[in-house]
Amino acid sequence: MTGETAAHTAFNVPAKIVGWHEDGGAKIEILVSIPELDISAGQEFAASIRYDPKKLDRNQLNFDSYRKKGLLTGGLVLLSKMTLDAPGVVSAKELEVLIDKPRFAQYYLSPDAAISVCPFPENSMRATESYVAMMEYAVVVRNLEGALAEVEGALDLARSFGQPGLILTGEEPDGSAGEFVVTPKGHVSAQSICNSLLDTKDLTPELIAHIESKSTPTWFLVPFVKAKLDVDRAGRISSLRHNVDFGDNPKELSWKIVNCIFRNAANSWTLGDATPMTDVFSEPSMLLTLLEERFL
Repeated sequence: MTGETAAHTAFNVPAKIVGWHEDGGAKIEILVSIPELDISAGQEFAASIRYDPKKLDRNQLNFDSYRKKGLLTGGLVLLSKMTLDAPGVVSAKELEVLIDKPRFAQYYLSPDAAISVCPFPENSMRATESYVAMMEYAVVVRNLEGALAEVEGALDLARSFGQPGLILTGEEPDGSAGEFVVTPKGHVSAQSICNSLLDTKDLTPELIAHIESKSTPTWFLVPFVKAKLDVDRAGRISSLRHNVDFGDNPKELSWKIVNCIFRNAANSWTLGDATPMTDVFSEPSMLLTLLEERFL
């Protein structure tokens, strides 16, 4: 993507309110990197909401509109279809408030996570749970026991947000994609999850030797969490399931890359947002494909 093309590409971006401008705009901190725009997580920008010609002037919204409804400094928002208009200046088509009063809620951002929304409960068209592969903690496997030690801390973190698990994936000796999924039930330690993977019947000493061989295509170890959806945002996340075939078998899932935001508003963590960076449609992929695109 050229710089000129990227500058006119719209992105869906989580951001934090840093301050307010008299013209109805705000100073915001962008929370994820956008390589296409040469923007790094943590950079601050002057932000506005673009004029909507389909609305009457009295119905136009700006950041001050949301401030009057309770959005405070430090609040978390999603800038929909954000563009870089000039150095240090961005605008969005719309704004969604994720956390309006930061003192009453915590959040955790998992950038470029992989999501697989669970099937709808019977007689419902709204999802209640989703798998989130925390790609920021994925590791390349050179030595399996060493890789397991690397992800133990991430498994402890994942437990905060729901039911943690592990995925080991790579190319089998016959060239097919191999995937081992461990999803223990109940409250178990990170060490127990790692031991459950090592105890997997089909993970034979011969296959482990294959995985650790320097001549073998790369294998990856990824911590994930099965999280409950925030009831106020379940409709938005469910729309991903309506439009994408993620599969029904937990051991044969398809995934999409999104920015995931977990929220803790009442001593209970839920998945509050899972929005792709762009609205350009892409088919879901095997997790191995997404990992190879990220690391190789």
